[in-house]
Amino acid sequence: MKLCSTTTPASSSNIIRGAEVEDQIERFDYSFDKSLIATAPMRPRDRSRLLVYDKKTENIGHLHFSSILDLLRPNDLLIVNNTRVFPARLFARKGLGGGKIELLLLRETTPSAMGAKRPSEQGEREGEAPQALPVEGATRAPVIEWEALVKGHITIETVLTFNGGGEARLVKALDGGRKVIAFTLPNQFDIYTYLKKWGEVPLPPYILQRRKQEGLIEQNDDNSYQTVYAKPIGSAAAPTAGLHFTKRLIAALRKKGVTIATVTLNIGIDTFKPIGVDRLSHHKMSGELFEVSNRTANAIARAKASGGRIIAVGTSATRAIESAANAEGTVMPTKGETKLFISPGYTFRGVDGLITNFHPPRATGLVLVSAFLGYNAMSRLYREALEKRYRLFSYGDAMLIV
Repeated sequence: MKLCSTTTPASSSNIIRGAEVEDQIERFDYSFDKSLIATAPMRPRDRSRLLVYDKKTENIGHLHFSSILDLLRPNDLLIVNNTRVFPARLFARKGLGGGKIELLLLRETTPSAMGAKRPSEQGEREGEAPQALPVEGATRAPVIEWEALVKGHITIETVLTFNGGGEARLVKALDGGRKVIAFTLPNQFDIYTYLKKWGEVPLPPYILQRRKQEGLIEQNDDNSYQTVYAKPIGSAAAPTAGLHFTKRLIAALRKKGVTIATVTLNIGIDTFKPIGVDRLSHHKMSGELFEVSNRTANAIARAKASGGRIIAVGTSATRAIESAANAEGTVMPTKGETKLFISPGYTFRGVDGLITNFHPPRATGLVLVSAFLGYNAMSRLYREALEKRYRLFSYGDAMLIV
């Protein structure tokens, strides 16, 4: 990920200065002090800072995240993305003792597995990773195919080997740097059991780089990089706006009369990879699986009928809701793949408010916030956050826009 130079003052960055051509991705570059990149979440989580923006009055406030208890109203509806991150980073060798290869698994593409139910945390103790059942039968488990990002050069002749046994090969290359990889694992493992033992939490590179620069010892992110309400396994990155919630805060919100409903969007490359083209109109989303249940669609309809606001927790929840909304603004029960890219000029149909973190330059989330607020307002908020030294990105502070 490209990080802009920290020697340029924030006031001269493109995101604040603007540009003549609105379609240019350069408008979403900005400079920042790299020391603002958060390397760990606040403890407790809801002690993170909260920048509050009222779209009607254009007023800005500076509070803590726990203050949303006072800011949200009875009949408001919070929509959270309940996807669970799995240990999607896996290291391999070319053959026996060859060069090191890093894989970031995005989603399974084995035809027989598409749509199959994945493990969840139901029935487990808080903080424990979900257990998957061992595969029984043949000496080797069936070949399974996954879409992945690969760091290192491989060809279809390359045989990847893993410390835990098993092999993988390149099947084909896709656009956007993605590749389809075929795995054959030892028979005692399915892929999730295998990754639990041998995979790593896929923290964003900027967090790992900052920890290395600061000489921080290794930290266990298994629980930190997971929302307290995460259930179905499926994401290669966390829905980070939700990381600020604690179970106590959720209980207090419900007691106040705020309803909380869930959607599922399995976060992959579309959410976390910076936009790599010069113009927004040239950016194409590769697709992420999502689901808006009948229960959540009904909750949205009830909230709107009672005058409540629909507030999405994060850009992934926003994209799920907007992908399920029809032309009249009714959110329908929907399950499938979304390639929705929300950029300036988009008309929001299902979402009234947004809770979001501060996104890196050129991120699709940053572009979505600009579409929701307007470019000038978004630039103003980021300038304010940089001047007030808000913590940035996945483990950083948050904004509430209502």
